[in-house]
Amino acid sequence: RYRRIESASPDVLIRLHVPVELALLRKPDHNPEAVKRKVAATPKLRFEGSRIVDVDASKPLDQVMVSVKKAVWDSL
Repeated sequence: RYRRIESASPDVLIRLHVPVELALLRKPDHNPEAVKRKVAATPKLRFEGSRIVDVDASKPLDQVMVSVKKAVWDSL
């Protein structure tokens, strides 16, 4: 299912990691099984030639944004 996504080759990929429980709290209208699959699949995604930055998205939004912005700026 994610093969087409993995065929892209971005300069930097920011993977946002969040526990299933928190993802379900944030998106209560989403299918719980689909959320579980997405959370499990995220760390397995590989992008040949791309710098991957893993961000803990369970932290407060301002901290997540700082991490994401830093990753973007570092890649410029």
